[in-house]
Formats: sequence, structure tokens, C-alpha cells
Amino acid sequence: MKQTLKHIFEFKFAWLCLFFLAILAIFISHFPPFSTFHLSPLMVAVLFGCMVVNFSPKSSNTLKKTGILSIATKQILRFGIILFGFRISFDSISELGIYGILFVALVVFSTFALAIFIGKWLGLSKSLSALIGSGSAICGAAAVMASASTIKASEQDTASAICTVVLFGTIGMFVYPFIFKVGLLGFDADMMGRFTGASLHEVAHVIAAGANISESAKASAVIVKMLRVLTLVPFLIVLSIFFRSNKSGKMSVFPYFALYFFAAVCINSLFAVPEILLTAINHLATFLLCAAMCALGFGLNKNTFANMGFKPFLLAALLFAWLFVFCFSYIKFIF
Repeated sequence: MKQTLKHIFEFKFAWLCLFFLAILAIFISHFPPFSTFHLSPLMVAVLFGCMVVNFSPKSSNTLKKTGILSIATKQILRFGIILFGFRISFDSISELGIYGILFVALVVFSTFALAIFIGKWLGLSKSLSALIGSGSAICGAAAVMASASTIKASEQDTASAICTVVLFGTIGMFVYPFIFKVGLLGFDADMMGRFTGASLHEVAHVIAAGANISESAKASAVIVKMLRVLTLVPFLIVLSIFFRSNKSGKMSVFPYFALYFFAAVCINSLFAVPEILLTAINHLATFLLCAAMCALGFGLNKNTFANMGFKPFLLAALLFAWLFVFCFSYIKFIF
């Protein structure tokens, strides 16, 4: 009886801790220094989880024993990604035209293919290479988590991939406005916005970099970025086919949540969803994704970084360079 009551208490305590940290991440992100650098609540949530696991290992172990962290990085994450679909509509995407849609498709799938090829050359696991590739190609941490859920990647590989894409996306977030101001690429604000949306990792990175260039650049950047996010649906389906069990030959788990994500985009595009409802959905999506990212942060202990080595960062750096060169060339001469 005592053991049962203890388990119930720990279970409820774990949920309260996780939700409290998620809400705190959203609140804190609106204040300096986080707001100064336009850091998203998702990034702050990862930092909170990382801090807890490194400074309070006992609390972290309690949360892990309840199984809450596993639920957060799977079911809660998937629900958050589905709701994220309500931020996208076909109207804004149609503004890009056929060359824009082709451009985004090439960015996503060429980057992923390159990640697999270079990762194999570097001696990295297929799983880790795929996660770094998906995060670089689509939408950073959210894409890594969605891909990890599809291919059943280890917590170690997932945490390592998150570290790399957040690092290089953050570097780009600060560098892009600078290279625009010095005229290094010869882009106007609209072209720079497209370049930013096509080559940076997180949605937050794109918004922050675009806002520091100009409002028109920010608008262009967000449209291109949202189209990249939309490719998550076909990408996860392809990924589930690409990753097969070596023993049974069966496909990995089919990402049904990707279809629900697409359904959310369709609803937002075809029906007049009330603005107040969209706002509520967006807040809920942010909260759920923050809870998932916080849970992921609990896997980022000192041993994670010690065991990573330099190869995952090298792969992420090469992909970042590829995105920069490819997106610059396409926008300069075609788009």
C-alpha cells in the first residue's frame, strides 16, 4: 500500500515538475537575456532540463523512474507537432511559386542525403546521421525529435543531434544579419529573407535573424521556413521506409502523427478558424513542445557531451556549410 501511494505521489510530482519547467521556460523567454537574443521557449526548456539533470541528479532519477520523460518525448511531443500544423496555411506557401516549392524540396532531401553519406564516411551511426540531417534540413530540434520517434533512436543519439543543430542554428542567427549589413552576399532584404528561411535550423532562429534584418525579410523568411516545416510529412514517411530492421526487414513505425499534422494544415487552410482559437492552439502547442524539450534536456548530462566526440559537430558543420552555399547559389541565380 505504501509503495503504491509512493508511486502515485512520485508520478504526480513528476508531471508537476515537468509542466512547471515548461511554463517557466515560456515565461522566462520573454525577458532578457533570452528575449534580447530571440531565444525560443523550446531552447530555454532544453536548458532547464539540462540544468536539472546536471545539478540535481536525484530529482532527475526520480522523474526518469516514473516514465514521465518517455511519455513527454513521444506522445506529448507528437501532439505538440500536430498542433504546430495550425501555424501553416497553403495561401502563404502558394506565394513562393513552383521554383520556391522545388527549392525547398531540394534543400530538405539533398541535405538529408548528404548527411547519410558524410555520416557513413565519418563512421557515425546511421541513426545519428539521420537525426542530424533531419534537424539541419527541416526545423531543428522538433524535426530531430519527430525523426527519433519514427526510427526509435536512442536518447544519446537524439540528445547529440539536438546539441549540434541548436549550436549551428544559433551561430547563423547572429551571423546572417551581420553579413547582410556588410553586403557580403549582394542580396536585397527579400532575397536575404528567403535565404535565411531556407538555410537556418529552428523556426526561432529564422524569426530572430529575419527580424534583425528587416520586417520584409522576416516575412519572406517565415514563409520559406513554414514550407520547410510542411515537408516534415513526406520526409517522415520516406524516413520510415528508409529505416528498416536489419533482422526482420520490417519498416520502422509509420509516422501517423505526420498525417495528422498535415490534416491540421488543411483545416487551417480550408476553414475560417477563429483567431482566438488559433491563438489558444498555438499557445498549447508551444507548451507541449516545451514539456517535450525539457524532458529531452534531462538526457543532456555531462556524460552525453563527454561521449559525443567531435564527429557529430563536424557533420553538422559540413551540413551548415552546404546549406549556406546551396541556398545562396539557388537564390542568386534561380529563385
